[in-house]
Amino acid sequence: MHAARSLLLLGALAATAAAQQDSMSRVININNLDDFCLYAPPNGGGVAEHEAEEVAYCTKSGYGTRVFPEGTIQGAHWVRTPHYVQVTGTGDFTKIGITAGDEGGELDPHGATGEGNPVGGVVYSNNVQMPEWMQFQSATDFCIRACFPGDRATSLCRHTYDVLGCGFNMPGNYAAGQFESCDGDDAQDIMYGYPGLATFQQTDTSYGVAVPSPHPAPSSSNCKFQATITGGSTVPANQAAAAASTSSSSSSSSSSSSATPTSTSSSSSSSTATSTVTSGTTRTTVAVQIVTSSSTTSASVISATQRASSQTGAAATLALAPLSGALLALVGGALLL
Repeated sequence: MHAARSLLLLGALAATAAAQQDSMSRVININNLDDFCLYAPPNGGGVAEHEAEEVAYCTKSGYGTRVFPEGTIQGAHWVRTPHYVQVTGTGDFTKIGITAGDEGGELDPHGATGEGNPVGGVVYSNNVQMPEWMQFQSATDFCIRACFPGDRATSLCRHTYDVLGCGFNMPGNYAAGQFESCDGDDAQDIMYGYPGLATFQQTDTSYGVAVPSPHPAPSSSNCKFQATITGGSTVPANQAAAAASTSSSSSSSSSSSSATPTSTSSSSSSSTATSTVTSGTTRTTVAVQIVTSSSTTSASVISATQRASSQTGAAATLALAPLSGALLALVGGALLL
């Protein structure tokens, strides 16, 4: 009975994971090194060509956004200063559909129409809405800074240097293969402090002014290093898989489930359940080990894979991340029936 009911739930879990990759959410969170989001085109292509319609991709699920496929972020460097939070790094963003070799574009809450790029984009950091922010994104590099409310927000998150890229706007660590979290000093205001120039604005280049060398990266301290960021092959019992790949839309879908007991006793039992959902050209499979006893039930994700529904080509391992609170409650209730 436990296994039969859990299979129904597992089918819903896999369907939810696949559907999440169709999310059009434009709300992102920048909370820490393991928990941040970036904007990217919803259907692939060049960043600059789709600035108004970018959507959120996050390292964790639970926000109703898309989730980065495992291996997308290949280096990340988190800094918190008195007036902003910032993440810089490198990755393979062709995994979320950005065109290989794309030099990227700039995103901010203003845009050409004043409605933001993307339109309606909102950024939070640990439940605080950040009034000013800027992100530069290409096929291989990214940087995002979000400024806390206050009188420094505009000067430290200037969005008017939008063709000068990460290196000029956010000098810092972009090394691949490193994941670090630091405290830092505020950057210099990008408008001031250049030798021989009272001020520098991007529009000055149209009058023959050369782009000056960027300000040096601000000092940092209390740095903590880790091997990688969120997204492994297993997760704790109170988490579930979130699929992460470029999505394709379709109105038709199908699912299948199976369960295999692995051990039984008078006090507890363990079974492995898998569920597969096919939507359009994408097949998502989630495998969960379910352990039940007289008083408790726990579930842990064993694996999550995704492949073309035609089964051509190799399967790709999916990012594993927390399930939303509502679905966790549903999982717990159904497994205990």
